[in-house]
Amino acid sequence: MSTTLQTDGAETPQRVLGPFSATCIVIGAIIGVGIFFNPSRVAALTESPALALGAWALAGAIAMCGAMTFAALGQRYFASGAQYEVIRDGYGAGAGFVFVLCNATVESASGRRLAQSTAMTLATIARSRPPRRSSA
Repeated sequence: MSTTLQTDGAETPQRVLGPFSATCIVIGAIIGVGIFFNPSRVAALTESPALALGAWALAGAIAMCGAMTFAALGQRYFASGAQYEVIRDGYGAGAGFVFVLCNATVESASGRRLAQSTAMTLATIARSRPPRRSSA
């Protein structure tokens, strides 16, 4: 790994994200997130192996555009929390706050699992209660 020397004398890794690295990130995200849950749904919706593969290819191209966008933004913002900084600088502090709130609660895997567990628990409770009778 190549390093670059900063003005204070501390060596840090060089910040480089090329096409190969971005491709690996996209492939990892697609395999890690969707490949185990979505193929049957895609196949059912497209009803054709060729259309299913086309849908996956299109989704991969869209994901690659997103990865390349993040790679370009990564060259401009070096601090941790760069996604927040990009949204804050572009749209204001309120939009940045909403992004962080959504990312912490809805978009993260633990947040999704928490939301799913809560919804399932509430649905079970709602089904187990006897219907209310009106007093007329």
